[in-house]
Amino acid sequence: MTKKSLPIACLLWLCTGVFGGHRWYLEKSWSAFAYIISTIYFIIISTILIRIEQDPFPMFRKTPVELLSEEIHYFISNGYTFSGTLYVIFILAAYSIPLRLAYDLFWIRSTLKTRTPL
Repeated sequence: MTKKSLPIACLLWLCTGVFGGHRWYLEKSWSAFAYIISTIYFIIISTILIRIEQDPFPMFRKTPVELLSEEIHYFISNGYTFSGTLYVIFILAAYSIPLRLAYDLFWIRSTLKTRTPL
């Protein structure tokens, strides 16, 4: 691997982080591909939810715990629903993206630090 620059990796993280641009730069193509797939999956689910519901994002007015408890209660009392399951998946995906990006900010530095020759 050629020597990689920390400022360039951080700039790619800032601009293309949800699509894994920084991981492509650091030659981690499998995880970068997983970033692309998960982001596209999140966008598709968001689009479906907007088309299904009049109020597509009630999760922004309630805490995740309240939403998940409502979905579990609804699932138990009324049975399986398509949009209810999509809400749960959307919540998990929406909260995983910022966590993934926060982790990667520290991962970039440690990856470049361990690969730098002495």
